[in-house]
Amino acid sequence: TVVEYPTASHVGGITRLASQFTALIEHAARSTRVR
Repeated sequence: TVVEYPTASHVGGITRLASQFTALIEHAARSTRVR
């Protein structure tokens, strides 16, 4: 069905987004600690 393919690519996109989001949070946390 049409739903299956977007879901599969969605998982990869979410994984990438999650890793970038985590890195962004860590960076923000470090910046906050420095101040």
